[in-house]
Amino acid sequence: MERINRWLARFKISHKLILSGVFFALPIAILLYYVTSEYNRGIRTCEREVAGTATLEVCPELLRDLRALETQEILAGRDDVPRRLDSMEVRERVNNAIGVLQRGQGATTKELVAQLSSLWRQLQERGQAMPARDKAALYHQMVATTSQLVPVILDDSSLILDSELHTYYLMNVTGPLLLQAQAAVAEAGTVAVKAKSEGRSLDQHDFAQLQAQSGALLNTIIPRMRYSLETAIREDRLRYGEGSSFQKSVPPLFEGYVERVSDLSMPISRSVKESDAALTADRVAARAAAAEDAGVSLGSNAVSALRAFLIG
Repeated sequence: MERINRWLARFKISHKLILSGVFFALPIAILLYYVTSEYNRGIRTCEREVAGTATLEVCPELLRDLRALETQEILAGRDDVPRRLDSMEVRERVNNAIGVLQRGQGATTKELVAQLSSLWRQLQERGQAMPARDKAALYHQMVATTSQLVPVILDDSSLILDSELHTYYLMNVTGPLLLQAQAAVAEAGTVAVKAKSEGRSLDQHDFAQLQAQSGALLNTIIPRMRYSLETAIREDRLRYGEGSSFQKSVPPLFEGYVERVSDLSMPISRSVKESDAALTADRVAARAAAAEDAGVSLGSNAVSALRAFLIG
């Protein structure tokens, strides 16, 4: 200690002040570095999440349009297609949606979008010469690839890791849960479409499949969606009070979706004998289309609300 004091005594006061300043400034500089790095990391994460919402937003409508095009090919040659399409308009929407998805930044997202784009090019280049069955198969592959994209977008954009309760639970509604619900609705519609394509009424096997989908919707998926949405609403009220734009826009769309799903599912959930007398393939297909359209509206508005949460 005495040697250190003798050593320090050789320094001038100005040198001692500089030395003291360095000793004090060094830990402050290190702390400032870590604080700034964490702040910048947070900004980059938020930017990645916001960019992810742009790609996530197009997926529900893209899935609906691809399924509609697939249905059109399954029913090719029949005049009573359940959802009459303006094919040019639908294909233009699909093309635009793929363009949005191509802006995705994650490596896995880009890989799946490349697969989707390749399938779409095949349909554009060979579509006129392809049999309807082959075109329907390609559309089905595009539906499967787009469905895989939703969880990948959530991972690549870090949305799945968001620590805020209101954004996490709203993401849960707009991402995996809505994807499951729309898949169950679409599967019910597919059962009806296949019966129509074969020129027959719904049979017991069809009703068994329909009841499986309606049971999943009413007993599992919709309750989970409601829980997640109610949690997001509760957290939003704690932060912003009553009557935010999110509270005014998304819950009514969710209830409208539940109503359309119930219109589809409730008659199916009765006994096979009762349903057989009440339901036709046309009726199931029409109600499935209405429910899917309601899901697209819900998804679009919920993702917009999610983006507003992230930016705000």
